[in-house]
Amino acid sequence: MSGLSMGMSGLTVLPEHIFLVALVSHSLAKTPGRLKQKSLVSPTPSPHLMLAGTFILCWLLTVAAFSLFNSPSPMSSLRLLVWLSINVIALLVVKFLEVETAQLVGDALRACTVVFPLYIAAWAAANATGVRNIFVEADYASATFRLKGLMLEPNLLAGLALLMLCVAFSYRDQLNRSLFLASAAVLTFAIFVTYTRAAWVVLFFVIAHSIWSSKLRHKILFIFSFTVLTATLALLFADGGSIQAGSIVDTIRSRFESLTNFESGTGAYRFRIWSIAIEEINEDGWFFGHGYNAFAQSHSAADTSDGTLYLSLLWLALVYDGGLIAFMLFTGAFLLLWTKSKAGSIWFYVAFITLSTSTNPIWYMFPWVFAVLLVPSEASLPSGPRDAVPEALGVRRTPFSPNVLRQLRDPLGRIPR
Repeated sequence: MSGLSMGMSGLTVLPEHIFLVALVSHSLAKTPGRLKQKSLVSPTPSPHLMLAGTFILCWLLTVAAFSLFNSPSPMSSLRLLVWLSINVIALLVVKFLEVETAQLVGDALRACTVVFPLYIAAWAAANATGVRNIFVEADYASATFRLKGLMLEPNLLAGLALLMLCVAFSYRDQLNRSLFLASAAVLTFAIFVTYTRAAWVVLFFVIAHSIWSSKLRHKILFIFSFTVLTATLALLFADGGSIQAGSIVDTIRSRFESLTNFESGTGAYRFRIWSIAIEEINEDGWFFGHGYNAFAQSHSAADTSDGTLYLSLLWLALVYDGGLIAFMLFTGAFLLLWTKSKAGSIWFYVAFITLSTSTNPIWYMFPWVFAVLLVPSEASLPSGPRDAVPEALGVRRTPFSPNVLRQLRDPLGRIPR
């Protein structure tokens, strides 16, 4: 719901911030006993996760220092860093919730199967009537509408849906099959009608992998469907003038064409922004940080379609905002989380890397929360006394009784030592 915001004492508050407070309050009220039990049997956190957390903290502090001294608008940069800090808090809250992770993923998918059909219905109504509503955005290249839901822009909704789908894919063996298939279908269609090309590419491979790893009849169905789809797209793109402007097919074609057009359109806009940022980094030094979101504060946005300007390439923005040190700290934390994630989570990280070339998702809470859902709990592997093992696994240990020794006596009546 990044498209909905409210101002409070100079700060912009998103609905996700309010939901985080509600989540923390609900968790503390519901599981006080579990918190006490966890304090008795919790293992020492993984060194990998502790190091990742240290990297994130150092990254925030590094960017905050550069924002304070180098940013054109220090207070604006620091407010955004407060946002980031809240996202990290959300990550920690979800990590230490006393709820099975697969259950959390299932609950999220159930919410998606309710919310996203409403979004899609609003998108269909807007394209059928030509009347814009709050759930869509007019496409710059045609007369059609892109789905954006209650997010700030379609790219963010595509990122949320795609990352959620990747999390579901990694947990597919632990989820109800009907729920997984229904949510996957809804999320896939929603991603498609956001017209976000980066999300399309990853989506194709996720679906292909999911079907290919299933039964043989599904593989045959996939090969047949892929052949028909490829042939259809080839005919449509080769049809030339028979496709009327404003059609969905023409919208898709124009978006792909603009991606490789460096003289006008999206491709030209992003290439120009990246070139300016790299030139300024070369001038000031690669270890010099300009401050968080400083690029938007020091450049005019008059030539953009929606009046906003920011470095959409996350990895370049990391260097611009905090220098190479900040880049290495964030990337190090990212790689450490990846190495500790459960099997099957590779597509989540591939999707994140791909999406971050066209938008900056770390401003918002969903990628942080989704990432920690992929890190398996280590409560089942405590490093403390062996007595903690059965309790961590949910097995209650029977109280010790001296009578047990009598049952263990050897034939000579001696107690074994």
